[in-house]
Amino acid sequence: MDQLQREWVQFRNDCGKFALVSQLWGEMDQLQRQMDQLQRQRGWLQVENTILQPIIQQLQHENEELREKCGQLQVESQQLQHENDRLQVENSKFALISRVWRRMVKYYLLSEFL
Repeated sequence: MDQLQREWVQFRNDCGKFALVSQLWGEMDQLQRQMDQLQRQRGWLQVENTILQPIIQQLQHENEELREKCGQLQVESQQLQHENDRLQVENSKFALISRVWRRMVKYYLLSEFL
């Protein structure tokens, strides 16, 4: 009987080990499938990167060109603002001269006819 009990205990232990090994194999299969899926995703990401990299470089180049153009336009804008300020001063001078001339002509005409 002792021998039978020992074999029975050994059998139960072996069954428990088998169940554990079976569970571990299932988990390993699941991890392998996840790893395969991640490898496929990685492959697609590499393809997308290969496609997008030249586009990104082109956009960066265009961005730099636009920044340079923006800087040039800012300089031109400042120059035009200075020119506008100068012309406003000139316009004010001409407006003053025009008023003075009109008054002088008015007084001259009044003095001639009076």
